[in-house]
Amino acid sequence: MSGKQSEAASDRERFWGGLIRGHEAGGVTVRELCVAHGVSVSAYYHWKRKLAKVADAAPPFAELRLVAAQNAGSGAAIEVLLPTGRRLRVTRGFDGETLLRLVSLLESDRC
Repeated sequence: MSGKQSEAASDRERFWGGLIRGHEAGGVTVRELCVAHGVSVSAYYHWKRKLAKVADAAPPFAELRLVAAQNAGSGAAIEVLLPTGRRLRVTRGFDGETLLRLVSLLESDRC
C-alpha cells in the first residue's frame, strides 16, 4: 500500500473509530448517528466489526522510546507515558504486578 493509500486508510479508521466511540458514549441511536453523519447503518456495523477485529488482533505491547537519563543514580526512575497522556514514574524495586494493575485501571473507561 502506498503512503497516500495508507494515510487514507488511517483517516477512515480514525473517522469510524471516533463515530463508534461517540455512539457508545450514548445519547442517540445508530440510525440517528448515521443520518447525522451521512453514512449508512450497514457501513457503521461493517466498520464496528472490522475495528473490533483489529483491536483483538493488536499485540498487547506499546512502543517504547529510550531517552538519556538525567541525574541517573541508584534511585533512577522509569517514566511511562500512557496513550491517554498520563505519566507513571516508578523507581528501582517497584512491584511489577501492582504496576500492571495500576496501568490497567488508568487505561480503563473507569478513569
